Amino acid sequence: MTFSKRNDLEEWINNNLVVGTDNTISSDEIMGKIDIKNISSNAVNWFLFNKDGTNPVEENNQVLWNVSLKQKDSPVEENNEKQTSENNDQQSNDDISEISEKQVLFSDLTDQEKKVYRSRIEKLESNTIQESKLDKKNWIGLRIWLTKKGFKDTTSGLRYPLSKIMNYYNYDKPDKPITYEMLRDRLIFDGFIETETDRSLENHYFNISNPSPKYRAAFIKSQG
Repeated sequence: MTFSKRNDLEEWINNNLVVGTDNTISSDEIMGKIDIKNISSNAVNWFLFNKDGTNPVEENNQVLWNVSLKQKDSPVEENNEKQTSENNDQQSNDDISEISEKQVLFSDLTDQEKKVYRSRIEKLESNTIQESKLDKKNWIGLRIWLTKKGFKDTTSGLRYPLSKIMNYYNYDKPDKPITYEMLRDRLIFDGFIETETDRSLENHYFNISNPSPKYRAAFIKSQG
C-alpha cells in the first residue's frame, strides 16, 4: 500500500471511529464506509490492531472491533466550519485536530514502539528512507539540526509545509544542501505526522512546533 493511501486510511480511522465503545463492528462493515479506493480489510485490521483500545474478537471468520462510527455534523454545521476554516491563517488551520485528539507524541513512545513504527515506514513502497540513510553524515546531522533548532513533534502546535522547513535549513546550512526527499524521510522516520500528501512534495505538511525563538527571529530578519 502506498504511503499516501496509508496516510489516508489512518486519517479516516482517526476521524471517523470512536474507540473503546460497547459497540462492535466488523472490518468488512468499516470498509463499506471508507471512500478510499483499493483498501483491503487486512489493511483496516492492521491499523486497528495497532491502535490502543481496539480489542479484536474473531467470530464466524470475521474480525470484530469494539469501535463505533462517529456521528456526522449537520450540513449547516459543516458549512459554518468550512467558512471559519477559510478565514483562519493556514498555520492554525482547524484540521490539525483531525489528525487525532488522542495522538501520542512520537517522543513519548517506548524504544520498542519507535522501532515498530520505523520498521513499518521503511517497508512502504513509496518511501526513500534507505536511499536517504546511505548518506549517514547528512542523515544523522539533520536529526541533530532539527533537535537543536527547536523543531519537535506536536499535536497542538503549528503545521509547516516542507518548503518552509527547507528554507530554515538552507538559511542555516547553505553549504550543505539536502533534497526534499531526505528532509521528508527524516521527519517521517522521527515520527512527525505528514498531511496534504496529495500536493507536490514541497507542499506536504508536518505537525512540527516553531523553531527556537532566537533562530526564528534571525531567519525572519534575514528575509528582509
